[in-house]
Amino acid sequence: MAYLGSFFVLIYSPLKSFILGSPKKLWPAKITKLNKAGVPAFAMWCQAAIVAIFVFFISFGGSDAQSFYTILTDMANISTTFPYLFLIGAFPFFKRRHDLNRPFVIYKTKFSVYSTTILVLLVLIFGIIFTVIEPILEHDLITAFWTIIGPVLFGAIAWIFYVVHEKN
Repeated sequence: MAYLGSFFVLIYSPLKSFILGSPKKLWPAKITKLNKAGVPAFAMWCQAAIVAIFVFFISFGGSDAQSFYTILTDMANISTTFPYLFLIGAFPFFKRRHDLNRPFVIYKTKFSVYSTTILVLLVLIFGIIFTVIEPILEHDLITAFWTIIGPVLFGAIAWIFYVVHEKN
C-alpha cells in the first residue's frame, strides 16, 4: 500500500503538467477542467480508475499480470530517474554562475561540487544500468526489452508532441 501511495505521488505531478502543459485542443474539455484546488480532477479520477484496474489484474491475474507489473515498475524507475541525470550534470555549471543571489551555500569548493556530482551521477547511472541488467541476468528478455523500449518510446512520443506543437 505504501508503494502504491508513492506511485500516486510520483504520477500526480507529471499528470498535472502533462495535461496543463500540452495544448488544450489535444484533450476533451472535461479532462483539462480544473477544480477549486486547481487540480484536473476528472483526469485524476480517470487515472485512479486505470490504476485500480491495473492493481486488480495484477493482484488476481496470475504470473502474466505480475510480470506486467514488474515491467511497469522498471519502466517507472528508469523514466523517473533519467531526467535527474541532466539536472545533476548541470549542477557544476550552475555553481559557476556568480550573477545569482544565493542566501546560503553548502558546496563551497570545486572539489565538493565535482565529487558530489560524480558520486550522485554514478549512483543513478548504476541504478539505471542494473535495472536493465537484472532481467537480462535472469534470462527475462521480454522484461529487459520493455524496460528499455518503454521510456524511449514514450520519450519519442513526447518529442513528437513537442515538435508538432512548435510548428503550430
